[in-house]
Amino acid sequence: MSLSLPSHEPSAAQPSSTIILCANRRLVEHLEAAALEEAKGGPIERPSVHTVGEWLSRLWLSERDRLSLSGEATLPYPIAEELRLLLWEKAISEALAQADHRREPTDALRLADLSRLAEGMAQAFTLAMAHGLTADELEGAVHDGAPLEQRLFARALRFYREALAERHWMDPSELAREVAQRIGEGQFPAPATLRFVGFREHTPVLEELAQACRKRGTTIEDRPPNKGESFSLLERWPDPRAELRAAAEWAKRQLEKKPEARIAIVVCDLHARRSEVLTVLDQVLCPKRKPGQARPYALSLGAPLAQWFPVRDALAWLRWLLAEDGLPLAQARACLLSPAWTSQDHAPLSREWKEREALPLRVRPEDFGIALPEDPRDDPGARQDARIWAERFRVLLDAIGFPGIEPLDRAAFQALDRFEETLGRFAALSPFLGALSANEALARLERLCHRRLFQPQGPIACLQVLGPLEAVGLSFDAAWIVGLNEGRFPPAREPDPFMPFELQKKKGMPGTDAKADAEHDRGWWRSLLGIAPEVRVSYAEREEDDRPLLPSWLIAGAELMAGDEAKGGAARALPSLWLEQQRSRREAMAEDGRRQPLPKGGELRGGAQRLRDHFDCPFRGFALHELAARRPRDPRPPPDAREFGIILHKALARLAEEAATNGQPPDSLAHLSRDAIAPVLEKALDSQLREGRRLPPKWEAAVLDELKRRIERLLEAEKARPADGAIIAVEGRSLDGSDPPPDALALEGYTIRLRCDRIDRLPNGALAVIDYKTGQARGPGRGEKLTDPQLALYALLDERIQAVVYARLDDRDEGPVFSGYAADRTWFPNPRIEPPGDADGNGYEGLRKGWRESLSKAVAAIGEGAFPAEPSPGVCQRCELAASCRIRERRGPCDFTDAVEEDADES
Repeated sequence: MSLSLPSHEPSAAQPSSTIILCANRRLVEHLEAAALEEAKGGPIERPSVHTVGEWLSRLWLSERDRLSLSGEATLPYPIAEELRLLLWEKAISEALAQADHRREPTDALRLADLSRLAEGMAQAFTLAMAHGLTADELEGAVHDGAPLEQRLFARALRFYREALAERHWMDPSELAREVAQRIGEGQFPAPATLRFVGFREHTPVLEELAQACRKRGTTIEDRPPNKGESFSLLERWPDPRAELRAAAEWAKRQLEKKPEARIAIVVCDLHARRSEVLTVLDQVLCPKRKPGQARPYALSLGAPLAQWFPVRDALAWLRWLLAEDGLPLAQARACLLSPAWTSQDHAPLSREWKEREALPLRVRPEDFGIALPEDPRDDPGARQDARIWAERFRVLLDAIGFPGIEPLDRAAFQALDRFEETLGRFAALSPFLGALSANEALARLERLCHRRLFQPQGPIACLQVLGPLEAVGLSFDAAWIVGLNEGRFPPAREPDPFMPFELQKKKGMPGTDAKADAEHDRGWWRSLLGIAPEVRVSYAEREEDDRPLLPSWLIAGAELMAGDEAKGGAARALPSLWLEQQRSRREAMAEDGRRQPLPKGGELRGGAQRLRDHFDCPFRGFALHELAARRPRDPRPPPDAREFGIILHKALARLAEEAATNGQPPDSLAHLSRDAIAPVLEKALDSQLREGRRLPPKWEAAVLDELKRRIERLLEAEKARPADGAIIAVEGRSLDGSDPPPDALALEGYTIRLRCDRIDRLPNGALAVIDYKTGQARGPGRGEKLTDPQLALYALLDERIQAVVYARLDDRDEGPVFSGYAADRTWFPNPRIEPPGDADGNGYEGLRKGWRESLSKAVAAIGEGAFPAEPSPGVCQRCELAASCRIRERRGPCDFTDAVEEDADES
């Protein structure tokens, strides 16, 4: 069976005596442009410059064709990415079926999106191959007691390999090892010179490739990035947008002085901030730019194809044309206003809909006189293969006059061409997808468009805007590195959840060795500082919503001149207290689990979560919040539990703001209808799952239904509350003009930042803090070791706060919504509002006094630097840091179990 999907577009490479392998595609383009510049109109000899993957594919396909024609052998064919992910999906399905046959619980993974699982497992396999593992080693390392994700990965890998072997295919990530083996055996030609450019370090399999070439007489040249011998200027800005605007204005001044200068703006989190970067740079550099006109800068890291016009509008129209019961009016309106629709006369439609007394919630194309060619396959239940659906999609788009009557600009024309190519790739998957319904076919096409990044080709610009990984190895006349804040740079490295941690640590994979990761980040940072003779670096002090931001820890160890000092001022660009904290972190730790005390007067980072982890286990709090240890990545698709909570919080804040308008009481939330809730939830979901992370329609509908159910349960509980109160603040923002309680609590010389989800004014004028909880909600309890300090911290913010309450928005349909503590139980009338008083019956104030004592002791212990590993009931069993604290190794399994059981008995 022949494969109609080529994995790489270029034909076989021409033989060359010198092969240049670059660390990224941007570096390839840079070297090719430099070669053209050197030619200066003379004869052009295209240099043999490739990324590693490109060169391996070209060499393999070239030798495969040669051996096939000579009849010597038939090499397996490297499959395309689309087909690779599809085979992983099928392998996962077979693995789940096998687990069901063995009666193993798989409900947690069955709720995950199959395509997201396939992407995660494909990435894990690629990572394993790059670090010299074999598929047999991966399968053999997973035992019966391993986590469900790892066992499923091992089984799916076996089915995936069987599918490849049956068709004589191979995974592209296996190319490096196969090519190295054949070069070493003399089956493949070895280049005279192999030059690596821009690599700080080689993966094991890349080193294996270099060794094989060296044995054949190849000269290996390694040109790592610059070491960073440049003048570096450090600046700080009040917020990220001001920082980005300053960088854009700086670049504009540089180009005005020297138009031919090569300038770079390196944005540390470019992928997440791409839309914001475009907006700010357009405002500063080309405010009068017309649609279709080229920008005076080049922005790397293209956006998903599904976000570009006219592809975005084509998918929206197909979604509407194939919807059985139509679309919401807002989504249909976006289609009608699209320039991709031939009809541009909206006046009759506007008059018709204005004259209607009531607008329907959902509309169909025929409601607007849009006639489509009839076809029995328009029935969402009709099932056809992908080739037929690709043809039908083209017919439907032609029927509405897509892509419109207006001429397309360069970017839109290229995007349309890429969309046609994606339709062809979708059709080529027909033999493997089977019969699909209309909705399934469209969802598959949308997924392909979201996975495929697109960047329009254009003239080379002097100003380059790129990410840190792309910038390493390039050279510019001047550069500005933007966004050097903690959490943004360096990026977090986490162990892969599909492979055993011990195996990853043995192979030195990212996220398994904090010291090695830190050294890698330092090298990356030094290379970034060497991309230009003058490099400005900057960070922001606060988010736009006023959340504090900290500089990246890498800045503390760099030789940078503060921007304020360079201008002759005395102010420091880095906070002196923060620098002192960084120095204390670098001090050697003693064997008894202590570090240097934290200097007083600063902020205790982590807020309530820092104290919660400390009460669970001091070592846990230290590792998560001071060593930046990371929890393993959740392989399930968005929205995960955290994102679901964020969406719900955004929606509730918006609803509370609307209900509190003109001083309405809190129970006005209960008067909101289901139709009023729906648009707020959809907006919250869209804002959270942006940048190409769209959910499949069935999952999006399920998430929205779940959000509605939980909010309706809260609104029903609000009816039982007194009506003579008011919502005065949400998410730290005042709604009635009054001063809300402070957002910081001072304890033992440290500041703890807090943000209240909602604050109500109670009938007697006191205040109540309401915190929304979508998962487990534990009260603080009483005693020296609090179970969860969040409510206790809220209670100490202000003397006016006389109630601290959780609104439990979990997945249960029964039980009380409100739980917590209040001086008067009638404010939240249900059994879970505990009566005020401590063990001595001293009332609500006595309770707050006990909380203050417990929290003060915990904060003092954190400041003093004590972080012993203390097993406690339930914590060690669910803790993901066992490999770091080594409690089982130091105490042994029996001692550890006994300690936990003793603690459980005492509790």
